[in-house]
Amino acid sequence: MADHIQRDEEESSPSSPLLGGFTATWPFIRRPSRRLVVFLLAGLAATTILAFGLIIFAAVPHAPVRDVSEGISSDAFAQGQGFCQSISVSKSEKPKIRSRNPRFDVVSSETTPRPKDVLLRNAVLIDGDGSIQPNVDVFMSAGVIVDIGSGLAPTGEYEEVNLEGRYVTPGIVDQHSHHGIGKWPGLHGDDDVNEMTNPVTSSVRALDGYDTQDPAIAASNSGGVTSSLVIPGSGNVVGGEGYVFKHRAPLSNSAEEMLINYGMDPKDGKQWRWIKMACGENPKSLYGFSSYPATRMGFGAILRQTFHDAKKLKLEQEDWCSRAGAVENAHGKNAHRYIHERLPEDPNLEIIVGLLRGDVLLQNHCYTPKDMEVMIRASHEFGFKITTFHHAQGAWQLKERLAKENVSVAMFVSFWGYKAEAYHASVYAGKRLAEAGVAVAYKSDAPAVTQQNLIYEAQRAHHWGLPAHLAIQSVTKVPAERLGQGFRIGRILRGYDADVVVWDRHPLELGAHPLRVFVDGHTTFSLPLTLPKPEKAPATVEEMTAISTADVSGGVCKQGDVNSKVAYSKVAIVGIGRLIADKANDLVDAELVIKDGIVECFGRRGACNTQKATVYDLNGGWIIPGAVVGGSFLGLEELAAESSTLERPLAFDPRKGGPRASDGLNFDSKMMTTIFSAGVTQSFSIPRPVSAVIGQSALISTGAEDQYNGILLDVGALHLGVGNDFKGDDITGSVAGQIDLFRTLFLEQVPKYSSRPDDSDSPFLRVLRGDIPLVVSVHNSDHILKVLALKKQIDRAISKVAGRSVSIHLTIFGGAEAWFVAKNIAEAGATVVLAPPRCSPVSWEIRKCLRPGQGTPTSVEILKSANVTVAVTSVGFLNSEAFRDTFWEAGWLRSDALTDISEREAIGWVTWDAAKALGGKRAMDIGIGRIAIGKRASVVGYNGSPLAFGAVPQLIVDGAGNVVCWPQQP
Repeated sequence: MADHIQRDEEESSPSSPLLGGFTATWPFIRRPSRRLVVFLLAGLAATTILAFGLIIFAAVPHAPVRDVSEGISSDAFAQGQGFCQSISVSKSEKPKIRSRNPRFDVVSSETTPRPKDVLLRNAVLIDGDGSIQPNVDVFMSAGVIVDIGSGLAPTGEYEEVNLEGRYVTPGIVDQHSHHGIGKWPGLHGDDDVNEMTNPVTSSVRALDGYDTQDPAIAASNSGGVTSSLVIPGSGNVVGGEGYVFKHRAPLSNSAEEMLINYGMDPKDGKQWRWIKMACGENPKSLYGFSSYPATRMGFGAILRQTFHDAKKLKLEQEDWCSRAGAVENAHGKNAHRYIHERLPEDPNLEIIVGLLRGDVLLQNHCYTPKDMEVMIRASHEFGFKITTFHHAQGAWQLKERLAKENVSVAMFVSFWGYKAEAYHASVYAGKRLAEAGVAVAYKSDAPAVTQQNLIYEAQRAHHWGLPAHLAIQSVTKVPAERLGQGFRIGRILRGYDADVVVWDRHPLELGAHPLRVFVDGHTTFSLPLTLPKPEKAPATVEEMTAISTADVSGGVCKQGDVNSKVAYSKVAIVGIGRLIADKANDLVDAELVIKDGIVECFGRRGACNTQKATVYDLNGGWIIPGAVVGGSFLGLEELAAESSTLERPLAFDPRKGGPRASDGLNFDSKMMTTIFSAGVTQSFSIPRPVSAVIGQSALISTGAEDQYNGILLDVGALHLGVGNDFKGDDITGSVAGQIDLFRTLFLEQVPKYSSRPDDSDSPFLRVLRGDIPLVVSVHNSDHILKVLALKKQIDRAISKVAGRSVSIHLTIFGGAEAWFVAKNIAEAGATVVLAPPRCSPVSWEIRKCLRPGQGTPTSVEILKSANVTVAVTSVGFLNSEAFRDTFWEAGWLRSDALTDISEREAIGWVTWDAAKALGGKRAMDIGIGRIAIGKRASVVGYNGSPLAFGAVPQLIVDGAGNVVCWPQQP
């Protein structure tokens, strides 16, 4: 039926014009179906619409369609060819000797926009190569050193400065700094050191975060630093691009005007670039184990992939340049029509490609030999050069390989032990590396380490065996050369930048600081030339390396008995050139007898019975009490970054006075042994603060092997803290809350004041009774005044109960701004322990701290003039690593004072004064920090003054009857 109906419909269909008028009944052609007709009609409609659209399109104005065969634009081709030309320029051009420094025109002073020429006359010149020349004149003009000689007579107008034999060096060059991107006083809003968002941040530029108004720029310049490489931090495998800045901030506040390459003519020398990379613990751990990389293997994989991608881009660019050059030779100005892709580029790889081409100098954060070898293998695989390994605490263990690779190091002397990869550092590293032929530089890592004191690194390196001329080179010539700037800074030569430092004493002497600093011929720091001039100019740079000279008559402590420890019932030390026992006893030509660990006798030669004693002849050396440090984590922390080596309380009852340090002590400690070997024989160790109630310190012997001999006082003092560092999640989250909590904890114990003492007494009650001191860690002057007001309230409450005037023993620990309220501290009868002894305004709470070397009274002098008792303790960046410099810190403070301070007083700061401030009468009664007949004998024998470089401990008596001979530093 359906078929029939369909046939009927077909037969009745009219003729179709699509079939040329033929009808379906034509015998040779079958009539089309309706479906086909519909399809054909739809196609016709679509064709009509398309044609209509083309007519409309043609009528509307539009951009011409470019034929792909025509290639890229002429502008794109020219830009690409400019790049090709830049990478083909010869890199071996010798810089010309300049008569003008373009940076001289950068205005940094409204009063002297263009300073006069300067003639420094009668200087003792220590050049960046370490050579020394007396009676030298240096003439500076237009920002460069124009002439060097004797009896110079320049023409024209100039300022003449008669140095009368004072020392002159090139400006100090810091090869590793984060100042400007990690601005003082350490606010979060100013922290631009690490771009912690990706392991590879090659396109990050330190210039983009640099703040010309960082107070650290001028501060470091006052220490003689004139140029610094500022680089991104070490959180990433590739951190980004660094820049060398001059330490002369322009009036314009433009960071670009501080760049060493600012205004530089290519004929003046190559304009190098610098890239920061990092290996080891930082890039593998700062993202956590949930992110990549989490291991050194992951680090290596990311490193190789990055260089693989960069090498691929480099080859693509070279291929493009080769094709473009050939096409240009063949087709001239029409060459762009035959190149169909723009020059390949990638901003994230651009500087890595520059490194592969030899236009970028690699500055590589790397501590251990295994990490250095990863980088060295990659450098061979991909063909790049490692310029310097930074930090490099383990580099001395790979010294021959580094010498072969011509890789230098930029390192610390004794900043160590804060994490696993820094645990095997050595103070002798500089000496060992130099002997193997490795170029050694020392750097700051500012603001982690104060850049102003960079010369201190060279000083200590020399003390530990680096020859004097290499110590000078380590902060001048070597870093300048490794930054590619050895043709203009780091030396005092004709045509070099006029970056010059005039010193108050030999720059390798402890406490040396500049009297005048020039950058680009501009005076950037100046003090009056009022200090005594050197009596005689040396022919060479003095060698002040520490030398051991003690002798032992019994043959027990010979030169080879390094770190030997022997117990004797009776010991006599003779041939003592100077014996400082305490505040009242300072003897020359003396002797000391110790029996069973107790001082039996001391006095001038012949005053003591030395029979049946093992005799040590100190050959004119010094005997002093062992140093005492406080606020330390010795015995409680070994590696700050390793939780398994730490004893850190998480929760405690503040009414119990916080945790007792004595409950968590561990005497199997390399850190403790190292500190002991430096003459620091006692420590008031505290738990690391987690709240304002820090805990109760323990007085320990740093030379002990276990707690039975090591714990001298189970509780030394009650320690509290006021300020940002002590804010917890409770009431202590504000300073007001901290003070209120302390008030409550003390005043609730007042009614018990007259009760019978008991072992279960609260440490707050023990403070009220005078059994132990109250030590409050506080820096800010306003916070100090709040603590003093609390003391007054407590004293008043106790006195009312006691019926007499009572005053608790209060010690201000830290005290960076204590000088500002010195009178108030004196009126309260409080003591101050400066910790650290030399401060910098690195945080908001210590903005008013007094920096050394500024020609003004020091904190110690201001506190002394107000009759405040002062002690010092050498707290480091992460606490304990700096304690071995304790005596040097005291010597530095003494040398920096404008008034005369005796050696005995300075030694007292770190011995008897520290013991009394941190342990009170109980510590003094057992002889801590002093040499007293009938008291515990903990003494150190030096081969000279411990307050200066060149002297080291010859022997240490540890207080338990043991004598340690030739104690060595690792």
